[in-house]
Amino acid sequence: MISKLMSRALRAASLSLFILAGLGCQARRVQAPGGSGVPAPLDLPSLTRSTLGKGARMPFERKFGRNLALSFGIPVEGMTAFEIAEAHVTEDHRQRAFALLLDPEGGSAASIMLMAVEWSLPTGDKGDLYLHLTPGGDLRLGLHCRGKIDEYGAYVKGTCVLQRLDPDAEETKTLLQREMDFWLKGIGRKARPPKPPIEAIIRQPKP
Repeated sequence: MISKLMSRALRAASLSLFILAGLGCQARRVQAPGGSGVPAPLDLPSLTRSTLGKGARMPFERKFGRNLALSFGIPVEGMTAFEIAEAHVTEDHRQRAFALLLDPEGGSAASIMLMAVEWSLPTGDKGDLYLHLTPGGDLRLGLHCRGKIDEYGAYVKGTCVLQRLDPDAEETKTLLQREMDFWLKGIGRKARPPKPPIEAIIRQPKP
């Protein structure tokens, strides 16, 4: 008898914790600016710390290519920690990357690279935007490349036109602001579908 009562009490306690946890998650989603499922705004130091702690890591050359490293004067063997936003989660269908170029010890960011890749399937071309920033977010160098692509999505040799962006031009400032707004404010990121109410989860019949 006592064991049955204890078992019931434990089940009730577990259900209460489950409900409270669910309500807490719902409250955070509602409070997040931009609608349900849109991440709350970050500042650049917070995003940098998060990427240092949770981002994938590999040599910059292996992930993003030797030519890109050489174009920006980045050591090809240098390590990077990065976050990827695939095209299907962005409203403008651009694939994006937020990459930290790490110091030799791997404990901090020596610089930041923002990347945005845009495909135009009807015309068979692709545009790449690269913004190399200081750790504080100031633009060091911006490059834009557009050219024809083959069936594998790679540039056809000789078709890529590389353009160096003027850091003082309004167009460059607009591009930088657009990419920073995406990563820090979630502007342009599709909202995640809302989770079903906790009551619906609890009432679902067992299979």
